[in-house]
Amino acid sequence: MFSGFFEKYNHHLIKLLSVVLVVLMVYGSVFSGSETVKTQAKSGKASETSEIDATVTEETKIPEVGDEFTVSRLKYTVIAAPEGDTPGKVAVTGNSLKKKTTTVTIPWIVNYNGGRFFVYEIGDYAFVGSGIKSIDFEDEIYAIGEYAFAMSSLESFVIPETVTEIKAGAFALCGSLTSVSIGRYTTSIAQNAFSYCDSLSEITVAAKNKSYSADAGILYNKKKTLLISGAGASGDVVLPKTVKKLSAYAFEGNHKITSVDLGTVITKIPEDVFYDCSALEKIVIGKNITKITGNPFKYCASLKYFDVDEENTKYKSTGPMLCSKSGLSLYAYPSAKGSHVIPSSVKNIGEYAFCGSALTELQIPSNVKTVAKGAFYDCTDLEEVTFEKRKITIYPDIASTEDMIFGNAKPYLVIVLPYSKDAGSAGSIEETLKLNSPSTVIIVNK
Repeated sequence: MFSGFFEKYNHHLIKLLSVVLVVLMVYGSVFSGSETVKTQAKSGKASETSEIDATVTEETKIPEVGDEFTVSRLKYTVIAAPEGDTPGKVAVTGNSLKKKTTTVTIPWIVNYNGGRFFVYEIGDYAFVGSGIKSIDFEDEIYAIGEYAFAMSSLESFVIPETVTEIKAGAFALCGSLTSVSIGRYTTSIAQNAFSYCDSLSEITVAAKNKSYSADAGILYNKKKTLLISGAGASGDVVLPKTVKKLSAYAFEGNHKITSVDLGTVITKIPEDVFYDCSALEKIVIGKNITKITGNPFKYCASLKYFDVDEENTKYKSTGPMLCSKSGLSLYAYPSAKGSHVIPSSVKNIGEYAFCGSALTELQIPSNVKTVAKGAFYDCTDLEEVTFEKRKITIYPDIASTEDMIFGNAKPYLVIVLPYSKDAGSAGSIEETLKLNSPSTVIIVNK
């Protein structure tokens, strides 16, 4: 069931690998579990009441903190034990729902082995990858955990008034999700909670919520000075003049926006703000932007136009490239494809500058002095790279594949170097390149 997912999102599997592994584990255990009370009638409607009872097992022990049990195909983990007449608390942490189940009701109280428990929160990964299209809550819950509904079939979601926290990736990759309504008391929403929700067009926030506001599919803080998530935005986006900051990953995986005007107030573009915005064609960079971290435009293959204000003192556009004002540093060229020669003005190639681009051949001339980490990471079509000189500084510290200059390259990428009597010796460029692309084939021209 995940073949399409792997094909479509191959370039960022490292970031979401943990989610996929959890899905596999969930599905491996879910369908081998014992069947309990049915949650759904033939009509597809959930049939729970506010208090769900489970058959008492032979060992009638009231569950304690950390214990797990399953009732009506929902798995619960105890987070607070009952005390006298006061019910305990549980989190929904998994499910064994049938594939045909499309609607689920989360009960108010669940009874098990003589213990009564309030359903307090939806835990991490609880419904990840499930086929549910809608979910109802009979009473209050207070948090939605990491990747709780990621990759599920949800079509809309009304977040209960009492939910205070929505954690990382809670609704990530919900391709059918069209609308989200955020309640009054939500005070914490992870910046990537709605990443890769391709159908999301509407985000609404309760008028009395003191922390957040929303407009045109974009989630802001209450005063609209911080843009938190642009997951629901589409087409041409012009940011309000009130916006002073962007959250990292704010537009991550948005495949609907075509242009973004960052205005004149914003001064920084954080890392990965526009990660994998595949339909993005144009970015308008105002005169006051003085810091761009890494390459925020990784995998923006359609981004061919950087419109940089002429009064900007740090950056300029050179065709489809984002460069330093002097032109000496090349920071981003996500739409590069085919055969390419680095311009003669460039001395430094920035972090992840060509990340995910469709380059096939590359010539790095003698004017280039440094190449930063991940500069050509995930350029999977790249077949041959030619260096005109050997004296070049290549990012030396490799902590992960993403740090490699040619990380995740085509098997047996060919790298051509000029001849030197010290070719292949310790500390040579060959040694460094082998670290940056282990399967590389080095050819030395004589």
